[in-house]
Amino acid sequence: MGLAFYERCQAILAEAEQAEALVLQAQAEPHGRIRFSCPTGMIEPISDLISSFLARYPKVRLQLVATDRPVDLIEERIDVALRVRAALTSDAALTMRSLGRSTRILVACPQLASQVTDVAQLATLPTLATHDAADDLEWHLETEDGRTHVIRVEPRMGCTDMAAVRNAAVAGLGIAILPDHVCRDALRAGKLVHVLPAWRGLQGIVHLVFTTRRGLPPAVRALIDHLAAGFPREIVARTSWD
Repeated sequence: MGLAFYERCQAILAEAEQAEALVLQAQAEPHGRIRFSCPTGMIEPISDLISSFLARYPKVRLQLVATDRPVDLIEERIDVALRVRAALTSDAALTMRSLGRSTRILVACPQLASQVTDVAQLATLPTLATHDAADDLEWHLETEDGRTHVIRVEPRMGCTDMAAVRNAAVAGLGIAILPDHVCRDALRAGKLVHVLPAWRGLQGIVHLVFTTRRGLPPAVRALIDHLAAGFPREIVARTSWD
């Protein structure tokens, strides 16, 4: 009886010490390394936010993994990943935090844009793609009132670097479908025109995913909160993004 009581007390003491350690860890100044995965097309919109985070927390070291492929957070030791998905897929090992919505829009140089009057014409005009692994692609388009249209295109150029695709569109090489934030400056300058404004790419949800299997270190929690609080208002405020 006495031994069982002693062992139970030891277990309670261990649990108390573990709880105290977790509290101290949560109160500690964020420090150490963070591996953060982000799509290449989202690097530019969050670059200032990343800089302000590192300035605020000088003891944090950030490894920014810029990739458009799906990453395995556990296998690749990624602490937090930014994703844009048309639908959120459930994964018991991951926690998600939504940041806003995104959509792609059709853009072209003014001369090429003036030739487009109907969505069906897109299949007959030169196009540019943010994909480099296929000779032909399907563009899934929709309108605010629920109409949908699928266009099969054979891009003149395919590249995962969205800035390169934007520049090719400015040069008049084809019609591109790009996130609004990638081509906003070119639109304002008149170098690009929003083609068929009633149509857009499928809406996507911008969100963070992370694992809490072993609890979140203060640095990772700080990055998540910083991104959620400061995510660019011009993206979050819109409801039609991809």
